[in-house]
Amino acid sequence: MSGRGVMVMLTAFAIAAWSSRAAAAPQQGQIANLTGTVYDPSGQPAENLLLMLVGRDSDVSVSVRSDAGGRFRVTSIPPGRYLLRTPVTDLLSPTLLEVATGENSVEAHMELDDTAVLVRVCRECKPAEYRLPDAITHEFTDQHDELSAAILRRAEPEEGWDAFNQRPYPYPPAMKNSKLEGSVEIRGMIAIDGGSSDLEVVSSTDSRLTDSAMHLAQQLRWHPARLRSTAVRVPLRVTVEFSIYGD
Repeated sequence: MSGRGVMVMLTAFAIAAWSSRAAAAPQQGQIANLTGTVYDPSGQPAENLLLMLVGRDSDVSVSVRSDAGGRFRVTSIPPGRYLLRTPVTDLLSPTLLEVATGENSVEAHMELDDTAVLVRVCRECKPAEYRLPDAITHEFTDQHDELSAAILRRAEPEEGWDAFNQRPYPYPPAMKNSKLEGSVEIRGMIAIDGGSSDLEVVSSTDSRLTDSAMHLAQQLRWHPARLRSTAVRVPLRVTVEFSIYGD
């Protein structure tokens, strides 16, 4: 093929690609840019942090990583409302941004998440009945980002979230023939040594379940949350559900 033929094909491809981008791009004069700085829970700039900007009024979804000073910039997006997210915490303030036409700026601050878990206690269940679908397992894995986790890492069960969520606990021996069902809400802290501490019962549908639920919560072991490699205490919320058949 001649050089002229290659040039014509490339030009045609470029025009087609430009037309496709133009159709999805904001209208002329309706373009917004966002510059920001993100800080970790101790107030230090959060470097190399993965951030996601997700449109509430559009299908725009942009990923950007902060620089060494915690700064980030997103350009040429349509104005509107956006969610600002990061995989290492659900507590990022502000979460919802109102981005106007032209230049916008924001300071975002991360906080430590509390850890909320559901402990299933089932009299007649077998472990295989609680296996997580592969799609959910992969979703947890895909959301992990090592550079971001170097700044802030959530607490997680020692055996990992997948194994934890797939495991039903048996009824205690003293209750193996019991028909009691219900739930117990417990709050406490995950200590820096990975233990569950300062536990107290918040509510219980049946007081006869309380001691067994508290015993289970006391046995939970964790990889503690970490802020820049230093273990930190975080709040813990445990719901213990007792069910004969797991439904």
